[in-house]
Amino acid sequence: MNVFLHILSTCLLLSSSICLFAQKINYLPDQHLFYLSEERPPERAAGAICDAYWTYFWEFGDASYSTTSSSPIKYCYAKPGSYEVRVSLVPHYSHEASKTITRTIQVSNTNCERNYSAPDFKGFVNITTNATSQELIPNNEIQVAIDYKMPNNSSSRDGYLFLFYNKEDKKIGFDPLVYKSARVYEAAKLPSSYGSLSGITNSAKEYLNRLVKQRYDYELFRCEAAAGESGRMFLTLKASNSLDTVILKKKKSVLRTDLKAVFIPKGRQFNDLMVHNYPLKMASVHDPNRMRILKPSGNAIYKRSEPETFVYEVEFQNEGGRAVPQVNIEVPWDKNMDMESLVVLDRTPNRYDCPVCPEGFDPAKDSISCFEVKKDRADVLEFVFYNVMVHGKREPGIGGKKYTKGFVRYQVDSNRKKQNTNKAEATILFKGGEAFTTKPDQKNWKHKGFGIRIGRNFGQNIEGFERRDSLFKHWNNIGLYYRTSRVKSGITWLAGGEVSLAGFSFVARNATPFFIEDEFVEGFGFGADFTQEELDLQVLDIQIQAEARWKEVIGGGVGGGISVPMTGEGRLQNNFLFSQQLFEYDLAFESDILALDVNSPLFDELLRDDRGIREEQESNFGILDEMAEGETTFLGQDVTSNRNIGAIFHWYLEAGLMNNAVIGLRQDFRIYPDSYKQTCVKFNNFQVYLRLKLFSQS
Repeated sequence: MNVFLHILSTCLLLSSSICLFAQKINYLPDQHLFYLSEERPPERAAGAICDAYWTYFWEFGDASYSTTSSSPIKYCYAKPGSYEVRVSLVPHYSHEASKTITRTIQVSNTNCERNYSAPDFKGFVNITTNATSQELIPNNEIQVAIDYKMPNNSSSRDGYLFLFYNKEDKKIGFDPLVYKSARVYEAAKLPSSYGSLSGITNSAKEYLNRLVKQRYDYELFRCEAAAGESGRMFLTLKASNSLDTVILKKKKSVLRTDLKAVFIPKGRQFNDLMVHNYPLKMASVHDPNRMRILKPSGNAIYKRSEPETFVYEVEFQNEGGRAVPQVNIEVPWDKNMDMESLVVLDRTPNRYDCPVCPEGFDPAKDSISCFEVKKDRADVLEFVFYNVMVHGKREPGIGGKKYTKGFVRYQVDSNRKKQNTNKAEATILFKGGEAFTTKPDQKNWKHKGFGIRIGRNFGQNIEGFERRDSLFKHWNNIGLYYRTSRVKSGITWLAGGEVSLAGFSFVARNATPFFIEDEFVEGFGFGADFTQEELDLQVLDIQIQAEARWKEVIGGGVGGGISVPMTGEGRLQNNFLFSQQLFEYDLAFESDILALDVNSPLFDELLRDDRGIREEQESNFGILDEMAEGETTFLGQDVTSNRNIGAIFHWYLEAGLMNNAVIGLRQDFRIYPDSYKQTCVKFNNFQVYLRLKLFSQS
């Protein structure tokens, strides 16, 4: 299991981080310089008002930082040692994601003039971020440095630092920031509860209560510094991906929020010097030139007998200073689509102002406004609006209407080939103006289907019963499943669920010899205590799964859910025998008992011998069985059972025709917290199984 999880996590890291770690931090120790390899500007978002650029936030591993964007950057360490250097990059006017790059360095050369000074505190706390112009960029991380300073006359070294964010505001209507992590120096994160903190005065609590009533989210830290000294911590928050959508819906160019740092030294009355408010603007990076896959709304479902219908939409907007007479939209053709099935559903400029071009139309000679779909290139589909005069700022368009923007919406059917994903992007060319390539949109292809899984279990192990080395009987497992999984390679987090029935049984046997004398026999005698415990259980397992797949032939995953004991029976037997009751004592009998095989016929014979002191007991359990009234005991032990629902977890590896027939290996882990004998029972087993698809869902 550990090997499988290691492989799965490695694949995830490689697939999600290959671009991130292409860049690395370079360090020149003799010159005390840091710089990034392969530096390049982020890709500019279509329609952005200026060129895209990165903002930088350097952390040098000794609580120092820099927001400079120059490269290389010089930094001098005060002490030799090992330091983890971290640089975070946030793109502006771009749809690329934030990047964080780290490197551990060894510093021995400290012969360097340090030019760094502490922040100019106006009070006891200060916020610095890498947000250029104090802007939040949608779906990107913001790095925050908070400096705090203990008052000069403080009698305590302790203080509490609060970071408040996401004030409830009806104008915003959503949480623009998500707390991710903290890197603290001389500080420790605490649970977000201040009511029981020692040293918080009533005046400080009143102020904190006001912020909480305003519905701020907050994080809490315990800080330590001597009187007059300062400390620092770094925090990471992430801006919501919904910023663009919310801003556009509210028809505002910008929304506002704030960060609020509150540092309260222990035992100090609250004052305004303990607060620093940091305003933030939530700026839109809306792309007026974009391509979207409107249908299917979720994943594309593969079914060989029926094609999937895709609906695409390409939007464009001229934001230049003058009108353009022609707009060309070029879409790289997806070979998994049937070009002959293409139908244009709608467009702007519309069919009245810009009808389909007539036969024989020559764009070099004719001046009529018209629309054409061009399929003459094997790898590109092209839509052209001729003579439309999509205006910039002032010029009227065709028919006197001011078309500043437009779109084309079309549908096309897939062919019957298997594919992993469909990607859609377009290049929009404004004749005489700029050209933009849209941000790609993507649909993953998945199978949906129902099937049956038949398994054979082995290698069982149980804890919480009589003996861990008990004799197990092999048992079968049968289940029905519903799956939604990737057609080829990829990860499906909610791959589906299954309901399965299973039963298991085992026998625990024991023979305990002993010597006796005096009252039971004359002189010295020998005896043995024979016990047998049997358990039969039928369970219903209900689970969900996550799955990783590679090239349709190999898959693996993990899952979990609940395990419900449906019916069960425990049978317990004991026989207490003496040597004189069987035959005259001799050394041969003693040798037989001491070497007794619990699986031998002799054990069965002695267990059921009528001449011993025998006790038998049965204990039923499971939600379909009638429970015994009162307490059930055996050999002085309570063996009463409860109708107890347990948990089940599993991992699996499988190979074959992934959506039709596969063989697999899986391991199940079950735990029933308060079940048989009113104790915690842990049970696990391996399983070899065959999984067969019964039918697919379109």
